[in-house]
Amino acid sequence: MIKKKKEMVNKISNYLSEWSKIILRLLIYKEERKRLLKEREIRKMQDRELPDKFDKNCTKLIVFVVPGANWHTGEETISGGILSIASLYEETLKLKEIHQSEVIMMTGPGEYLLFKHIKFENNISVFRFEQLFSYFEQLEYVLFHIPEFRVVKFISPKYSKLIKQLSRIDYVHINILNQNIRLMPEPDVVNQLKQIASIVTQTTAHEKYTTFEIRQKWDIPLHRFSVFGSPEKYIKSDFAEKKKLMIISPDKNPEKEDILSIVRENFEDYRQIVIRNMPYQVYRQTITKAKFSFTFGEGLDFYFLETVFSGGIGIAVYNEEFFPKNWFALPGIFNSFEDLKQNVSIFLQRAKESEANYKHIHEQQYRACSLLYSYSEYQENIRKFYLKEYKFV
Repeated sequence: MIKKKKEMVNKISNYLSEWSKIILRLLIYKEERKRLLKEREIRKMQDRELPDKFDKNCTKLIVFVVPGANWHTGEETISGGILSIASLYEETLKLKEIHQSEVIMMTGPGEYLLFKHIKFENNISVFRFEQLFSYFEQLEYVLFHIPEFRVVKFISPKYSKLIKQLSRIDYVHINILNQNIRLMPEPDVVNQLKQIASIVTQTTAHEKYTTFEIRQKWDIPLHRFSVFGSPEKYIKSDFAEKKKLMIISPDKNPEKEDILSIVRENFEDYRQIVIRNMPYQVYRQTITKAKFSFTFGEGLDFYFLETVFSGGIGIAVYNEEFFPKNWFALPGIFNSFEDLKQNVSIFLQRAKESEANYKHIHEQQYRACSLLYSYSEYQENIRKFYLKEYKFV
């Protein structure tokens, strides 16, 4: 029903002016009416706080672009990607002596506004993209950090008038935050970015796709940031503190329900919790108690890593895009979802058979994750980026 309504609105919109389109959407969608009222208050808060935090005459600015609120609910969506961007923002603030810039977080062009991320602890105010041009009058240099799946907004004809205002800035650097190689835009899209920027770069979250081949494919400098998750940031609970609890990633997967049904059937005493719209602190408390986690997404993600760093066992399916080659034989990493379906009960039975078995599997996963992720290395990678010491120039 919603899809048909949107198709009808789009057809009518082709014959209307911009203001008429706005009025039409307000009449048809109650979500748009709610958005109008909510955003009026958000704009007031943003306009009031911006002068308190930033000098309008600053000449250098680093902008972290984040997705806006959900259209249906009007609320923020929490994800590993958002947490990573917030972490990069905080680490960037510490490096002002290197980049000599103010640092701000903004929703991108056309995004539904939000002022604070309230589902995880932070002190970051979020402003709207239009304020970049209406408030900052003396900008000579701007660096945008844009999530890979939001890049298309910057080349959309719908926002061309807004983006054209970048031409008044002497030096525009666009960095694509490649947190998931599957979401990276095609090279021709990146080439269009080059038309509005002085330089375009790409930074990665995973070592597996920080390669010369990836640098060549997109034909832009490439550098690895990694992610903020590392052992020292987590409370590692002991086996005796763990509950009969399994956490499940919210990712969609055609095999997901069959696999979870098999697990429920064979391990009736275990509770399954799908992590969805859960405040981050509650999530962190939950994984500290959980014995196992299942991730149905990219595999090498926070559902896996944070469970392992919290003393649990992660269960994932190997794929060549994210996992290091030597992880292929790691316990808890399956060859395919079919392999997971056929052998998950055997694996879980062995893992929970004794404390010794459980700890042996966990220690192998913990050692592999600890070798791959280091907070000091993460900080050094970020520092090198601002020094323009890219891994592949």
